[in-house]
Amino acid sequence: MRGLLLLARRSLAYHPGRSVVIACCLALAIALPVSVRLMVARFQAQVTSRAEQTPLVIGARGSRFDLALHAMYFHSQPPASITMEELAQLDEIGLAESIPLYVAHQAQQRQVVGTRRAYFSFRQLRLATGHHWQQLGDCVLGATVARQLNLKTGDRLLTDPKDPFNVVGIPPLKMQISGVLEEKNSADDKVIFVSLETAWVIEGIGHGHQADSEGAPAGSGEAVMPFTEITESNLELFHFHGSPATFPLTAILAVAADERQSTLLEANYLDPQSRAQALLPSNVVAELMTMVFRVQRFFDLLALVLMVVTFVLVFLVVMLSLRLRAREMTTMVKIGCSRYTVFWLQAMELVILFVAGLAVAALLIGVGLVVLPQAFEQWIVAGLLPVLYLG
Repeated sequence: MRGLLLLARRSLAYHPGRSVVIACCLALAIALPVSVRLMVARFQAQVTSRAEQTPLVIGARGSRFDLALHAMYFHSQPPASITMEELAQLDEIGLAESIPLYVAHQAQQRQVVGTRRAYFSFRQLRLATGHHWQQLGDCVLGATVARQLNLKTGDRLLTDPKDPFNVVGIPPLKMQISGVLEEKNSADDKVIFVSLETAWVIEGIGHGHQADSEGAPAGSGEAVMPFTEITESNLELFHFHGSPATFPLTAILAVAADERQSTLLEANYLDPQSRAQALLPSNVVAELMTMVFRVQRFFDLLALVLMVVTFVLVFLVVMLSLRLRAREMTTMVKIGCSRYTVFWLQAMELVILFVAGLAVAALLIGVGLVVLPQAFEQWIVAGLLPVLYLG
């Protein structure tokens, strides 16, 4: 057996190009379907877990898909915004604790989530350093944001302008980082949390004016230069325009005490003429996962075709190799090797190639599961599912 193994290894090493091509083809044929299935299974577990942990979501009537993903992952924008009046009506019903969300801006291309501190208790988010926001302009970073941007408590973070080419538009706000959250391996690690009031300042609903270069006092009508940073010295100069009932929200999480209260609350939004809708993310995700499985079946079919083509290619290469090595095999028989030994020599070469293909496939799968899941999730959540849903 050792002699056969040695001869097989030497034969494969003598034809490195052929050996590498066959091993790589086998690796791809094995790694592709296994990787897709593992990533889909992991994505399904993550998105289902997040959906089950998310209570009734209330938002503007329109795409249920956009609203559910907005409330869970802050990726997509909801159909439209609602107002604080909807939050007041929900509080009047009294069937659930309401947690408002306003997600409409970014800082360093990371979503800025305006909410209340109750959100941290609901998601069981704990601080690794610092403290929660204490005044207007403070923010709390998710662990991934802090690591990627190399920021810590006490640093400053500038919001992104909605229209960078509009020089007379709402200026960016320089926020102070009051704390950094512990890592939870969830969507909350990838966003920046601020109070609702700070989110409305970023929106331009609230602002403070500083004196211009002529020394005009703030609020005199001539002072039109807004502050770009909120400090203790100018905090009292910040004010909001309009009625608080009209201030925007993008979604509301309604945390009911039990399933009965959740069902009763959902019934209040069944009227198709209502401006708002209520949905359970778990139901929406279950519907969307059926679409993911349809795509998975396509990949399974593609993988099957690839495997058939690969094995046909390997069979063709082996047959051509046997014909080219006919004189070599004849010589081995003449020097005393039995035809049985020649057969096992060929089989040993195929076994070595298959084992090499498995090793490369395992390497590809391992790298893929480390590198690709985040991109896969981004592609599924932000790209593929909307197309399937609208289709």
